[in-house]
Amino acid sequence: MDQELLQKDVRITFERLKTAMSSQWEWFHALLIRDRQEVNDKPSWGFRWHGDLFEDNGIRLMEEEPSSESPLGEWNRNITGEGFANHRVTTGDRLIAVNGFLDTEGEELAQELRSEEKVHHDGRITVKCTFLRWTGPRDPTIEGSFFTVLLMKLGSQSIHETNLQGEFNEWGLLWNEEDLEDDNEFILKGVVTESPADEWNQAHFCSGHPECCLLLGDQLLDVNGIEVSDEEGMQVALRNSRISCRFFRARLEC
Repeated sequence: MDQELLQKDVRITFERLKTAMSSQWEWFHALLIRDRQEVNDKPSWGFRWHGDLFEDNGIRLMEEEPSSESPLGEWNRNITGEGFANHRVTTGDRLIAVNGFLDTEGEELAQELRSEEKVHHDGRITVKCTFLRWTGPRDPTIEGSFFTVLLMKLGSQSIHETNLQGEFNEWGLLWNEEDLEDDNEFILKGVVTESPADEWNQAHFCSGHPECCLLLGDQLLDVNGIEVSDEEGMQVALRNSRISCRFFRARLEC
């Protein structure tokens, strides 16, 4: 074992979930390729998003099958011909990342879809899209998944924020203000770069578990066992150097 590690005060926390996220969600990559465009128009990859989810929450959920002539249609034909029909992008699949940028990273995902920096060997433009698909029970009473996110801040903090949102900002969690004001629901609208929440996302995406990343629309239920309805208790919990956040991810359907 590394001697440097032995000399440090290290605490490793494990948690066994009742139902693993990987048993309810399947993810896969799709490598899409398109021709270069002569004019600076918005590139068409063949995505057909669910309008309300995209406009209200920024969630990119496939509502219809792609055109057969689009780059996405070409991917579906090729991957099916190679014997991997389960990696066809179809209705109900959700785009969660492009070239490694998650949907919680602001405009980064959209910029990657417009970028012409990544070039295929034949000179065409390429993007690597990561999709998420519900593979859990088809029971309509099961509306989604519960999962836990463990976050840690290094070093001590002597100055605390005076409001709840300020405390959340320190952890890198940004909420949909409309849902918060109208229903007192903490619905994720973004993650701050280089924050503890971003570190969680990068670690899980890079280790092959994007289903465990924090995504747009995930709903916070409690922090260290303190329910979100207890604002004062949550503010105290958020001042710890380690927090355990329980989230719910809805199973989205068209």
